[in-house]
Amino acid sequence: MLHALHRRVLLDDARVLLSDTYAIPVDELRPGGQVTSGKPKTLQQLVMYVRSKLSQDDAHWLHENALKMIFDSSSGTLRSGGNAAAHHASKDDLRLAINDPSLTALQTATLKNIYAFTNSGILDI
Repeated sequence: MLHALHRRVLLDDARVLLSDTYAIPVDELRPGGQVTSGKPKTLQQLVMYVRSKLSQDDAHWLHENALKMIFDSSSGTLRSGGNAAAHHASKDDLRLAINDPSLTALQTATLKNIYAFTNSGILDI
């Protein structure tokens, strides 16, 4: 699960770099994020739009499949796997994260309150 999350981080880093480098708002770097003729852009339209903006050096690295991987979050994609990993943690992982010694006492106490809120008042970590 951790690998899926790290892959999503890489995809997010690439999307942010594309946004910064080519002055494209990051919200437009998602399928449906840009509107053309009153319709949201499809994944293929987004990929072709970004490819048209890339420098020759960047185009060398970011072929069509790479851009699809960066932008596509539909079911079964690497991005969707990262999304799923980002939204699930075992109780043991939560316990470790909440009791991390690098947190302040206030941060730990606040996270415990949030945990109890999300678990019907049960603080079993």
